[in-house]
Amino acid sequence: LLTAIIVVSILRDRIVRFSDNQVTVYGQGKISYAPDEATVTLGVQVDKVWSAEEALRQLNDKIKRIIDAEKAIGISEEDIKTESYNLYPQYDYNNGTSNVSGYSANEHLIVKVRNVKDNPELAGKVISSASAAGVNQILGVNYYVSDLNSIKQQARLAAIADAKSKAEGIFKAAGIKPGKVVGWYENNL
Repeated sequence: LLTAIIVVSILRDRIVRFSDNQVTVYGQGKISYAPDEATVTLGVQVDKVWSAEEALRQLNDKIKRIIDAEKAIGISEEDIKTESYNLYPQYDYNNGTSNVSGYSANEHLIVKVRNVKDNPELAGKVISSASAAGVNQILGVNYYVSDLNSIKQQARLAAIADAKSKAEGIFKAAGIKPGKVVGWYENNL
């Protein structure tokens, strides 16, 4: 009976104080990469046109010329999307009253530029061809990686290899054998 009590207390101590038998090792994985795609945001603004219909006609004509110019440099129509489209009246204030003095319209396009890695000047060509076709707003260029999950997976594998290498050194110095991995934490930066 005494032997059974001692064995149970030793097992209980190992189960309850399991963290005493753990080593925490942090690994780091860094992957260098270059963006392979970009988005260029362009806009057209038409101001103080005498009627709403005329403001929209002018806007649509300019947008059509811009889309045609982008297609001419190799951008597919599927990669040109409208982000916003607005029409609103302009007012003049005289002697405390406001009167509609015209209409303004604007549209923002997002142009997806593929294969930037092999053709780095293509984003610049998108801007210059759009400017020549009538764009009067350049709202920015954003570069990114199209397959970010693959880059993250490569970094994870590098971090695991780093942690494993560190753990092997710790276990060798301590003269103990490594066990199973019992926990995992990933810092998503």
